[in-house]
Amino acid sequence: MAKVTVRVLNAIVDGKRHGEQLDIEEKSAAYLSSIGYVEVIKDAETKQRNTKGHASKKKSQEKGQKKEVGE
Repeated sequence: MAKVTVRVLNAIVDGKRHGEQLDIEEKSAAYLSSIGYVEVIKDAETKQRNTKGHASKKKSQEKGQKKEVGE
């Protein structure tokens, strides 16, 4: 199983209090999230960063190619 980063809501999970972050197994994160103890934060942020990173690389490569052709 993969580890997932979660933020503790209004509970104490593995000794962590409200607002603290911890890495737990994906299955545990799903259960704790379903009962409202934690909020999964790592998955959404990672996916957004990857898509933004790829788009930025493509734009910078295109700009670099246009300059080389024009010179």
